[in-house]
Amino acid sequence: NQVPELSDSEKHLPLAPRLIQQPKSAYYVSPKSPAVIECVADHSSYVTIHCNGQALNRRVDVVTDHERAERQRFSVPIDFEDAQRWLGADRRLFCNCEAWNSVPELNNTHRKVVSSPGYVRLAYFESQRFQFDPVPQNVSIDANSVMLSCTPPVAHPKPKVHWMKDGQPLDIARYNDRVTVDHQAQLIIRPLMLEDRGNYSCVAQIPGQSLASKTAQLAIYGESRVRVRAFAGCAGH
Repeated sequence: NQVPELSDSEKHLPLAPRLIQQPKSAYYVSPKSPAVIECVADHSSYVTIHCNGQALNRRVDVVTDHERAERQRFSVPIDFEDAQRWLGADRRLFCNCEAWNSVPELNNTHRKVVSSPGYVRLAYFESQRFQFDPVPQNVSIDANSVMLSCTPPVAHPKPKVHWMKDGQPLDIARYNDRVTVDHQAQLIIRPLMLEDRGNYSCVAQIPGQSLASKTAQLAIYGESRVRVRAFAGCAGH
């Protein structure tokens, strides 16, 4: 029951199956976040999704487009346990969508079109502990700057890191470059102001998971500076 693939010269034929949407090139699955392989096909009497060249023994969800009867959207979820079980000896898991149809100009014989592969990878932290947590600091308001370090555990994919202050996400943009985060996820405050006092932590995120560091207190002592800014030849306070 091998159905031949459409050749390049057959793809233009009326009612030849056609994939309108291919799988994404990469997916990540975590224990709480499955990957959903999804494709869209036109002119298909049968659609399916194979992983590592094997048919899945589960139902593929198929939805027909209300505005275009010839169009079908089909998908299948792959959870963390599936991915662990199906990962091949080379530690690779890839899925392809297939759409079949009988083509009138080919004596109503069936042809299929096969998508490019979408690779499924496991998203996980190699440890539940940060390599370096932020360290509490007690600094003078006269210090030029302060730096808080944060190094998350190794993760797949590489985690995105953002900072928290007093339990709330730190909105870097509102500080107009006075507060920045460098390429190593270190928080740099320059110059210091009394309003920077507080409890800081960082959060590492990968698809479906996040991990928070320990909290470090930044204490600032001394009197607030009077900031003088010059405007076109005159000074204002």
